[in-house]
This record gives sequence, structure tokens and C-alpha cells, in this order.
Amino acid sequence: MPFQIVRKSLLIICSLLSVFLANNTRLAAAEIGHDCDKVLANKPIAIEAQALSSKTLLHKAEAYQYEGHYKKSIQALCVALPKASEKNALHATLLGSLGYAYFMLGDIEKAVVLLEQSINKASQLKQPAVAAVALNNLGNVCATYRKDKINKRFPNFRRLCIDFQKNAWYQTSEVSKTSEVFRETYYRQSAELATQAQNNFLAVKASLNLVQTIIDNLPTNSPNDFHPIKQTLFDLLEQIQDLELSPEKIQALLRLGRLIILTNQRFSTAEYNTLRSKAYDVLEMAWHLAQTTNDMASVSQALGYKGQLYQQETRYQEALLLTRQAVFFAQELPELLYYWQWQMAAIFQEQNEPAKAALVYKQAIDTLWSIRYDLSKIYRTFRSSFREQVSALFFEFTELLLTHASAFSSEEKATICRLHGQPVDCLKKLQDTLEKLKAAELLDYFQNECVIKNQISLPEVELGKETAVLYPIILITLSACETALGDDRAALGLGGVALRAGAQSAIATLWKVSPEFTAQFMPIFYENISKGLSKAKALQETQQSMITSDYYQHPYFWSSFTLIGNWLK
Repeated sequence: MPFQIVRKSLLIICSLLSVFLANNTRLAAAEIGHDCDKVLANKPIAIEAQALSSKTLLHKAEAYQYEGHYKKSIQALCVALPKASEKNALHATLLGSLGYAYFMLGDIEKAVVLLEQSINKASQLKQPAVAAVALNNLGNVCATYRKDKINKRFPNFRRLCIDFQKNAWYQTSEVSKTSEVFRETYYRQSAELATQAQNNFLAVKASLNLVQTIIDNLPTNSPNDFHPIKQTLFDLLEQIQDLELSPEKIQALLRLGRLIILTNQRFSTAEYNTLRSKAYDVLEMAWHLAQTTNDMASVSQALGYKGQLYQQETRYQEALLLTRQAVFFAQELPELLYYWQWQMAAIFQEQNEPAKAALVYKQAIDTLWSIRYDLSKIYRTFRSSFREQVSALFFEFTELLLTHASAFSSEEKATICRLHGQPVDCLKKLQDTLEKLKAAELLDYFQNECVIKNQISLPEVELGKETAVLYPIILITLSACETALGDDRAALGLGGVALRAGAQSAIATLWKVSPEFTAQFMPIFYENISKGLSKAKALQETQQSMITSDYYQHPYFWSSFTLIGNWLK
């Protein structure tokens, strides 16, 4: 096994897991049942589904998850749970599947507790295969949200993902002997148990997840010795080659190729040519297998990742050719198509061709916008974040417009800066792009399209040549506590609730301020609104009046307020 894992008996591992996972579980089985009652009360499941067995409902739930219908999956699982005996491995499997569904919907507190219960139950029943799946998924939750500081508020997430290493059993068990460098143990345990259960596909997947976690925690050009990682990657290649041909095998090869590329980027000590050659060979192998099985998604990925290799070497013609081929095979796969369009735009940008880059950036955003209801499926599947997989694309495009739009020809502007099929000023296009980003993040945060369905198109902006635009990207937050934690997604709090209720805009503070100040501020703001000023202008003049006051001239007070939604009317 990777990382020279010490072979331990299943009995020891189950014992360790039971000691840890039985501790401090905050959500009892009765509470899960209560949550399921609420789920089924809100959306009753069909009568014929209620007559199905637990095992059949599990298969149905897994099919829903494969299609991205996680709420339907939760309904099916909630019907199945009471039917399954708690002394049966099926009950542990249902808990784990329910935890995974909540993870994909972003409810991490429920997710970690359900996954913990699944691991604990499977350990008690000596079911390593079930425990291995739940451990891998628990690792995914922790890896995805570890940097998202606001989630440290949640006690179970913090206990299982932040304070995990502080547990006494972790510090004294054999696991700690191999954890000096590699901090994440859920994946290691998953790989160990999967191997014992002869689930080689899961063992490889957990090992790949572990390697990615290690690499993600390293800075670019890390001076650390890369040879242990290199050996692990090469060992994994042998394990993957021994697997039977399947979509999972091809995806494992693609993942391994990407990790080899990442290793080259992260380690200053890496043997660049050796790893680059190995990455290319792995991706080429995946490409051939994908063609053999007519797996167009994997064909597209293999071509696109090879394009990244050439892009890193500034061999732009080869990079563009491969990326265009990846785009071709992803035409019916928007979750891949937008990514390759984004890559193509970046290549044009590196070639100093901003107009071409802007056009393809626009196409990438249009593609992403078409799947805005499934954004979580994209970035949680890749253990990434909304900011990395979504926001960065919007920001790169708007930065390019701000920097280069004035140099575009009339024809280029007419092609790039369009809304509803009509050419518009590029500043208007920039404004619309940022509004889409805010709407997409609200939608992703609340998992409910009602938060954006009432938003309207913003009016044209008339600006003088000497005017600067300061556009607030993240606008509303709940309190100073969240802001101080450094997580700007907290900004979607009450402002998002207001938009969800149908408001066209909302005003709130970015941190806590005294009620005395608010009592002074808001009447002036609404008085300015009553004069016919836009909300943005009313806010500006109110802030200016506070600057000249005796008590509230400090920016702590007057700069705390901000707007979300249609702030120009």
C-alpha cells in the first residue's frame, strides 16, 4: 500500500474506529428520523416507492445521485432507513449514502454526522467495505471544506475535520507513526479497509485522494523531498493497470495523470522531464482506453489534460490543438465544456491575444451559466470550492474587459459584449457578468432557484471618462463574527434571504455596528431614496454625511453598509 502503511488487523482498526467514532455524536438516530420526517412532509414520495424494499430504495437513491438528483435521493433513503434493521450492514450503507447526498447539497454538518454513524455502525458489524466507502467520503468532506473558515462554526465538522488530530486515540495509536508528514488519515484508513475487503477500485480512489490532499497542502515550488510522492504515484500506476477495464479505471488514470502534473508544479526538487513524460504516457493510456470503450467524456479529459502539459511548456499551438479537440468531444457535456473553453481562453491570454481570449471567456461563462443549477455537482465532485471552479472564471473575464476592452475593434466589441443577442457597451457586459456571479453564488449557497428568479436586468451605465467604478463583489454578511473568520461566502446570509423572498435589492452591514449608529444612518439613507436618488447614490451621500459628523466619521461606522441586487435604481 502507498506510504508504507503498516498492516493492521481488521479487529484493531475497527476497535480504534469504534473508540473514536462512538464519542460525542451530536445527532442521534431519533434526530435523523425527525429530519427525514421533515423531508418527506415537504415532498411526499410516491406511494409505490414506499412499498419498495430498503435494498431497492438504496439502488434507486444511488441512481438519483448518479444523475445529480440529490434531494430525490434523500427522499428515497429516508423511506428506506426505517425499514432496514440496525443490526444489518444495509443500515450502515444507507446512513453513508445519506451522508454523501447531504455533502453534495452542501449540508456538511448533517453529512459528517451521518458518515460518522455509518463508519461506527460498519465497524461494529465488522463490515470493512461499508466503512471504507464512508471513510473516503468523510475525507472528501473535510478536504473540500477545510479552508472554508466559516464552517468551523459547526461543532461536528470541527470535531471530525479540524480537531481530529487532537483526539487522544489518534496521538497514541499506530496511525500516528505514519502521520508525521501525511495529516489526513481517513483516506489511508479507507484504502486499508478497501484492500482488506478486496475492493481494489475504492482502494485506488482513496489513495489518489490522499495524494491529492498532501499535494494540495504544499506551496508551489516546495523544497520538500518529492521522491516519496513520486514512488507512490508510480506504485499507484501499477495498481491501476491491474484493474479490469472500466470507466472507473480510465478515470483513475486521468486522475493520476493530473496528480503527476501537479507534483511537477508543487515540488522544486521534482524531476521535471521524468514526471512530464510519465504524465503524458498515463494520459495517452487513458485516451486509448477511452476510445476503446467509446467514453467521450474521458476522451475529452485526456485531450484537455495533455493540452495543459503543452500549455505549461508554452507550446501554445499544440496546446490549442489538443484543447480544441477536448472542446469538440465535450459539446454535450457542459460540465467539461466550460472548463476547456476556460483553458483555451487562458492560452490566448498567455499569447497576448486579449480579444480572442475575451470571446472564449464569454463562451465559457455562457456554458457555465447554462448549468448554474448544478454548480455544486461540479466543484464538490472535484473536492474543490465555488471560488476555484466558478468565481475565478468570472473574475478573469471581467479583469480582461477592464484592462483591454478599450483597445478592441468595433467588430470585436460587438461580438464579445452582447446581452440578449444584442451588442452593448462592454462596461454593461462587465456589470452583467458580475451580477451573474452573485446570482450563481446565491443559488449555490441556498440550493434554491427562488433566490434569483426575481432579479431583473440592470440598466445601462452612463459614466464620464474620469469615472472609476468600484464594484462590490461580495455584499451581504450576517455579522462581524463571520467576517472576522475570513469567509466571504458568509456575505450571502441575510441579503440572500431578502432576495429569496423576492426583494430586488438589500442593504446590510459587513460587520457589527452599534444600534445607535444604525438609528442615525438609516433614516438619512431612506430620505435620500425618497428624493429619487438611486440606491448606490443614496448610500454614497449618506456615508458622506456620516464622515462629517462628530461621532461617526471613522470608517468603521460609515463603510460598514453595502448593497446587493439592483443597486442602480
